[in-house]
Amino acid sequence: LFVVVLHRNHLGLITSGPVTLMTDTYEWDFSSSAGQAHNSGQKQLNPALWGMYGGDANADGTVNLTDKTLWGNGAGTSGYVLPDFNLDSQIDNNDKNDIWIDNDGVSSEIPN
Repeated sequence: LFVVVLHRNHLGLITSGPVTLMTDTYEWDFSSSAGQAHNSGQKQLNPALWGMYGGDANADGTVNLTDKTLWGNGAGTSGYVLPDFNLDSQIDNNDKNDIWIDNDGVSSEIPN
C-alpha cells in the first residue's frame, strides 16, 4: 500500500515505500526527510522540516507560467481560491514571490 497526498494548489506526493499496518493504523511521516516521498519529491521548508511544493494552481502536476497567469488573474482578490499559494486567503505578491517563483519548473514525482 502506497499513500498519495493531493492538495488543491500544491504538487502531490506519494510515499517512497509501502506503508505497513501498525496496530490498526497506517503511519507515514513525510515531514522528516526528502526521502520519505518518491524521488525525494518534496521541498525543504527548514533544516528539519519537509513539505509539499506550492504553486500548482491548475493542478496539472507542474508549477509553471500557466499557474502564474492564474495568480495574475486573481491578484488583489481574497478567499479560498487556487492562486492563494501560501493559504492566507489573499492573492497577492507574497504568493508569487514566496511560493511560485521559488517552485517554478518543479513537477510532481507521482508515477503514472
